[in-house]
Amino acid sequence: MKWKQPLAFNVNSKVLAAINQAPVSGLNKTESLWSALHWAGALAFALLLFLFDALETIFYTHARAPNVGLVAQLLLLLFFYSLWALVVRYIWLVTANFMTTVDAAKPIRPLIARLAVGAVALNLLHMIVLATILRIMYSPPGWGVYDFVTSVTELWLRYAGLWGAVYAAFAILAYYRLRGLSADNGAAGSLVYEVRHGNRIFPLDVSDICWVEAAENYVQLHTNDGNFLHRKSLASIAKEASAFGLIQTHRSALVNTAFVRAIVRGAESGAYHVELTTGAKVPLSRRRMTTVREQTRLA
Repeated sequence: MKWKQPLAFNVNSKVLAAINQAPVSGLNKTESLWSALHWAGALAFALLLFLFDALETIFYTHARAPNVGLVAQLLLLLFFYSLWALVVRYIWLVTANFMTTVDAAKPIRPLIARLAVGAVALNLLHMIVLATILRIMYSPPGWGVYDFVTSVTELWLRYAGLWGAVYAAFAILAYYRLRGLSADNGAAGSLVYEVRHGNRIFPLDVSDICWVEAAENYVQLHTNDGNFLHRKSLASIAKEASAFGLIQTHRSALVNTAFVRAIVRGAESGAYHVELTTGAKVPLSRRRMTTVREQTRLA
């Protein structure tokens, strides 16, 4: 029995209209997630780093710069450490933008590449700022470009590893935090998946899914308005959507009980399938027969 439909991404005019009303990207949603609390956390980390240098500068005269006063030295140090808040902000935006605007089928490698490129650029910029500040505070007049390049190189060799480790830690925290938010994107009492068409992302409520078809590392979400390829395992969908009427009929299929019309046995093959109100025929294994009949109340 031919039950499996092609994995083509087809949408009708109703879905295209919904897509056109959706935001061009998920960046606006991401911006709203970066709240005052996130700024407070990023700035707190920067201030903590600044505090160690500030206390040493205030209480130990040997740590004071000869070229500037105490207040100026503290302000320069504060400026340098406050840049970490912008680094954390950058990591969040890159990670969130990737997770909300790119094709869900893409692996995480492109995100790692983007963050790595950003790390190199930001680390170099950070070391240039630090070298400039140190030259202002400690170097005698007359230093040139060669001296400055030497300072940047020495600082990069000394601190690049530590800087990179902190950067990586924040990247991991941002990724898992955003992944957690994505998993909780449904409101209380509902479950919503973010599906993509072109450069547009829009929400798909679980109640609008007629049935789900396994497709290797993805699932095909079948709706009245089109089929959507989504990067998630069938087992994961079955677990989180069971409370919303999706039941497993076959090792490669789930159905929404709200769309079930009948359980039918093929006249020739003798294989069972679930017939939906949409006309779709979803395979039904014998060992799941009893459970499906109980949950759909079909004899």
